[in-house]
Amino acid sequence: MRDGIHLTLLVLLSMALTPYSVVAGSPKLGWAGGSADDINASNASWYYRWWHDIPASANGALAEFVPLIKYPANLQNKLDAINSIPNVDSVLVLNEPERVDQSDVTVTEALALWPQVQSNLPDKRLISPGVSDDAAGQAWLDAFFQEVDASKSNADPLDDLRVDAVAFHWYGASTPNAVSAANNFLSRVDHYHNRYGLPVWITEFTIHDWAGNYTDEQILNANAEFLDIVIPALESRSYVERYAYYSFFSDAAAFSGTPITPTVVGDAYAGTLMAGESRDLAGADPSTDVVYLRGGMLQNSGPALTDAVRAIDALQGVSTIAADSDWSTLNLRSSFVNVRAGATLRKTGDAAIDLYGPVLLEGMLRVEAGTLRLLESPVSAAQGATIVNAGATLGLSLQDGRGTHTFSDHDLSVAGTVAGSLRLAAGSTLTTSGVTAGFTSNLTLNASVLDVGGAGLENGAPQVLPVATGLKLNYVASLDTPGDNAWSDAIGSSNSFTFAKAVSPIAVSNSAFPAITAAYSIGSTGGAQGLNQYFETDGPRSRQDATFEVVFRVNDTAAGADQVLLEVGGAASGVGIVLNGDELLFNVDGTGGDIDLRATLAPGWHQAVGVIDLDAGGDTVTLYLNGQPVGSLANQSVVDWSGGNLSGLGAGASSVTGVTSTVGSPFHGDLAIARYYQNKSLSALEVEQNFAAITSPLAKVASLLQVEGDLRLENGSELRVDLGDHGVADKVSIAGSLSLDDATLTVAYDGEPGIQAGSSFDVLDFAAVQGEFAAMTLPQLDSGLMWNTGRLLSEGVVSVTLAGDYNGDGAIDAADYTVWRDALGSAVTAFTGADGDGDGIVTAADLAVWSSRYGESISMSATAVPEPTNLVALSLLLVNYQLSVRRRSRQTFSRSF
Repeated sequence: MRDGIHLTLLVLLSMALTPYSVVAGSPKLGWAGGSADDINASNASWYYRWWHDIPASANGALAEFVPLIKYPANLQNKLDAINSIPNVDSVLVLNEPERVDQSDVTVTEALALWPQVQSNLPDKRLISPGVSDDAAGQAWLDAFFQEVDASKSNADPLDDLRVDAVAFHWYGASTPNAVSAANNFLSRVDHYHNRYGLPVWITEFTIHDWAGNYTDEQILNANAEFLDIVIPALESRSYVERYAYYSFFSDAAAFSGTPITPTVVGDAYAGTLMAGESRDLAGADPSTDVVYLRGGMLQNSGPALTDAVRAIDALQGVSTIAADSDWSTLNLRSSFVNVRAGATLRKTGDAAIDLYGPVLLEGMLRVEAGTLRLLESPVSAAQGATIVNAGATLGLSLQDGRGTHTFSDHDLSVAGTVAGSLRLAAGSTLTTSGVTAGFTSNLTLNASVLDVGGAGLENGAPQVLPVATGLKLNYVASLDTPGDNAWSDAIGSSNSFTFAKAVSPIAVSNSAFPAITAAYSIGSTGGAQGLNQYFETDGPRSRQDATFEVVFRVNDTAAGADQVLLEVGGAASGVGIVLNGDELLFNVDGTGGDIDLRATLAPGWHQAVGVIDLDAGGDTVTLYLNGQPVGSLANQSVVDWSGGNLSGLGAGASSVTGVTSTVGSPFHGDLAIARYYQNKSLSALEVEQNFAAITSPLAKVASLLQVEGDLRLENGSELRVDLGDHGVADKVSIAGSLSLDDATLTVAYDGEPGIQAGSSFDVLDFAAVQGEFAAMTLPQLDSGLMWNTGRLLSEGVVSVTLAGDYNGDGAIDAADYTVWRDALGSAVTAFTGADGDGDGIVTAADLAVWSSRYGESISMSATAVPEPTNLVALSLLLVNYQLSVRRRSRQTFSRSF
């Protein structure tokens, strides 16, 4: 390294720039420094530290060590030490010998020590002194190699000096002009190879602002751009054997913080996968790399692969690990998985991924398909969130499959399966969803919430389905994967639309359109493009019948003209559904004619369907709005309704179809559905069917949580379930025991108003139960009704009965008096037990409720007159009660004297 040297840069022609991530496990990439943390974080295959032995700070380094003989003193001891280090392949000899503050060795002195180095290290590759790439360094190296060459010019091979590669340092740029710096640097790399005819090692290089003319941020960004240019160039040069970036300036730092985090420079050097970038493990050798993710993808499309990489670190954005075939990380002490705060890591693909090492889960982990297993080490899950989709599995296993993972202050949403024991603590929330969610082992909640099915019962499938015949493309926001830049075809084709950035749908709730549960807010996401040349193939499609459907929300009818909902583009023809203020336009600009149909609409959700019916006797174009025809033109000439340009969804892409501007503007509202039917002109009844599919009420369905082990609720934990019409209820089914210790039950109702007497809800199954709920919150009932919870901890059932029916058998009779008598004075949940008036305490007032309704039953009319025998029995019970009260009063009076 050198200080304060200013170089005159030779500005070469700019290179074409392509963003690059370093080749995984590259044997060329190294690290200058002796910290194992930095070495491993950099994904270096080798490292050196300006000395001849391995320091304690490098313990655990996974890269090859290259010794450096910095000073000639005690040379033999140093050579002996190098020979004692296993697996040393190469040795660096001297560091900047031309500088007095570094090796400070003359050429003559270097030549004198070389035979001793050479004879003691016969099986090591010897790398030349690493000089500064300035006049002094260049002159020193020229003189050195002149003598090396001269030693080989005589007939005696025994005095030949062996130098296997040439090394140099480069600090040839001090401004943030990355392209100029890269050109200069690469020209120097080529120079050293061409001049000495040897492989090249660059053991220090960076851009550094020696004079302090720029901010660190400016130079850091320049270094990142510089590395994006030079690393692929170094990798592609066969004569470049090794290189090591110099990171010890603040404007060159590659890593920072705890846990260690790459800067923009580290992203470039260590190969962080940015948004839109991917790395495929197919055919790769095992690697000790950390895969850093800032929106990128790591996938395996090849055969099953073990020990693929060492660690996963999701730093930022929405990143993906995907598995077409199984793969796993290395099981090393230094293996780990990080999902940083604000980042999302998605697991996709039907195969399994096994991740080893401690897991830091501060962001969001989404298991969307297949199996993701977190193995051997504990999970530190705090303030983040985990989602397990239906059909997917999250596996949790500590060493040898024993032990329990603990998530603290964490949100866990499960629609699929969690395999392994789990403890949720410190304010965590477990929400299950879907028809069935499952835990294959024990589940414990400590000071946490278990919410079965989430708030309210879930919406089931629509009662009416859209027309399937001829449906070729189906873009449905609620079925699309969030957090990427693609709107995928729900049918499963590869024909997706692409947004300019990663986006997610927004949630939608509208009673008039209950089946619309999500949409893309085009005002914030921008429009999407795709289907290039799509309509010019298969017929072509543009010469066949067609139906286009969009479902959208207009937020402002004064938002402007030329708002494109859908554009099927072409240079001279196309189809457009466009909004101009409060006017909807369906434009079919065919090669045979330009046809417009219009309709006026108000703010809110709408369905628009445009139908093109091609017929030899004359073509017909029809527009429907919200299931009803609003315009139709027959006997038209369309011929071919689209060219082959890009199509647009939510914005214009390539066509002037239906707009007055060059390309249409983005839609200002929300877009939920877009469909294309090939060679199919929907009839009026079929259009009405599609409208009914989004407007018909959705059936309410309950959620089931299956726990194959034991369920323990403790320390203020809460179980939440929802009830609905006709006995529908969320449920927890426990194969083992249910253990309750200071736990509460909260029951909500999500059905038609008025739960009827006799309604019964099965909310729990268990093999055994320990303890009881410390408190219960139950839905409010109509006057004259009460809850029966007496069977909850025996049969798992709560039911609705008549106030006064204290034993819950459906009839108000003498048996209820006994229940009331035994509970007199007790505090209970309102309208449960023998609390007929709902004040939470069993008192004489509850006896009055019982007596006033004595003889009634759920099966009879509440207004029926009790039978005489019932009245006699009631009278006897009341007399007995009054006598017992008097006896207690006399006993109390006697004891008072």
